[in-house]
Amino acid sequence: MAILMSPSVSCDSQMLNCTDFCVVCGDKAIGKHYGAVACNGCKGFFRRSVWQNLQYTCRFNKQCNIDKDHRNACRYCRFQKCLADGMKPEAIQNERDRIGSTKRRKRSIGAVDNVSDYERTPSPKAPQDVGNTTASRRLIEVLMDIENRLVSNQSMTALLRDGQELSSRQRAVNHLIGWTSMLHPLPDIPLGDKGLLLKEAGPSFSLVSILQRSYSLSHLVLPNDQLLSLSSIQQPELHRAVSRILDELLTPLRRIHADQAEFSCLKALILLSPDNVGMSASSKDKLKEARDALLKALFTYLSQTFAPLDASLRISSLLMIIPAVVSISLSIINDPTLSEIFGMGERSKKDDQCKADGSQIENVVSDNMKAATDAIMAQLMANQQLLLNISSGSPPSSSPNILQPYQPYLPATTMSYFNNPSQPVKVFLS
Repeated sequence: MAILMSPSVSCDSQMLNCTDFCVVCGDKAIGKHYGAVACNGCKGFFRRSVWQNLQYTCRFNKQCNIDKDHRNACRYCRFQKCLADGMKPEAIQNERDRIGSTKRRKRSIGAVDNVSDYERTPSPKAPQDVGNTTASRRLIEVLMDIENRLVSNQSMTALLRDGQELSSRQRAVNHLIGWTSMLHPLPDIPLGDKGLLLKEAGPSFSLVSILQRSYSLSHLVLPNDQLLSLSSIQQPELHRAVSRILDELLTPLRRIHADQAEFSCLKALILLSPDNVGMSASSKDKLKEARDALLKALFTYLSQTFAPLDASLRISSLLMIIPAVVSISLSIINDPTLSEIFGMGERSKKDDQCKADGSQIENVVSDNMKAATDAIMAQLMANQQLLLNISSGSPPSSSPNILQPYQPYLPATTMSYFNNPSQPVKVFLS
């Protein structure tokens, strides 16, 4: 949309020397606009924000640094700094009133404000756009709710097991099953395709869970709550794996200040990967449709806080991390010692001692794993009733109310899937 400068506003602008700088971001100023000395970018940003009545939110502590290089990182803090440094919204309203009756004529002949594509914001939202924004935010919140419920359930399970501990592998499998049972369209794809997908995505998914738990710490937190510090590691292979996790995964995520919503989306993107050899075309189409819907929702969600280009760059950063996640997870499951430490290995004697009700689950884990990528999903594939149970039931018409009190409906172990008659909530991305 072309934005026009009123002649009177131009007359009010003071042309400054090259040494004068914008009071908002410190860039080279072009004059006094709306009550403050400002650069072209901050002038246009402030005008669009007021004209379109845009509402911003800060993802941090509302004290973001606003300078020439980081002014697009947080639009909330940038707008607040515009106000604090003297820019007056009423000056824009007066300009709008002067332009109003001749806006269409001026649009065809007026000069377009010189605002870079990097700083452009969308035009005012139509009702449908507002609805899409609400739906996108709702979808992201529900994905976060899945994670929160699973974490809460694991904590409750630990209190009810009478001192028995689940191994890293058991916890990783339970966490994966919980997501799989709620993320559309995974409950509805054929059993064979589901098995292929889970075998392929399981290790990467579990590694992202470790990243999420370790994000704000100086060490790694394993699925069984054990801590792994790089400085205390003696084994070369383990040291190499942890170094790669820190350098190739955690460092980039920390650099962009990834939040819990982005971690939840990263997990969902891994599970919704349609690039799986041997999967049926119909399942690939369903996964691709759901993945595309999630990416659109994530972009809309991030665009509420970041400029459009910044939102796109954040999504690109998340997508670029996935190949490294896959590479590192494969290196882990190809090493028996590492796979056991990170919860991606074969069943141990300790696993056999941890039963939900003391009964035996026959043939839960394959004794001969022919492929290393089968490690985390061996328990599922050896007893296909587990997978069949995940896909049973018809999907509800709506996602869960995330404001309702927490109900521990998710399984303490995979044994719960045999006897739990209630259907877990599923998340719909499209």
